[in-house]
Amino acid sequence: MTSLTHDNNSTDFAELLQPVYGQLQVFCRRSLRCSEDTADVLQAALLTAYGHFDQFQRDSNFRAWIFRYVTFEILNANRARLREPLQLDTEVIVDQQTHRECLATWPELPDFSSMLGEWFDDSVRCAVLELTENERSILLLRAIGEFRYREISEILGLPEGTVMG
Repeated sequence: MTSLTHDNNSTDFAELLQPVYGQLQVFCRRSLRCSEDTADVLQAALLTAYGHFDQFQRDSNFRAWIFRYVTFEILNANRARLREPLQLDTEVIVDQQTHRECLATWPELPDFSSMLGEWFDDSVRCAVLELTENERSILLLRAIGEFRYREISEILGLPEGTVMG
């Protein structure tokens, strides 16, 4: 197991990243509590991974290795979002009638739970909404990333039996 040479790091990293980048974007967008954070979270994860690229072994699984960095960055971003206080604009005070009129002009956007309801029956929808962060990551890595249980275990740093359970 020899590590990649420092001179070729950026080229090698880009070549290995290119085929999995689309999957990383989808996984990141679907895993974040706020999909608007996708670009920032993905960029931070890739910068961290690139900083540790000298530790990547040529004969190991790059896809699992890079997904691990993205997964941990997602978990950190989601935890940070939960700690943020709700920001209210105290300068704007709207009466109920104005509020209703404003909402009436907005297009209806389906929320995640209603989208699940269209695709799945109630039992599946309820189960997905009850998942923990790790469980959701396992589901998304399996469904979007098409990873095997062993790979998901490596990415999340969990025992394979836990991932399969």
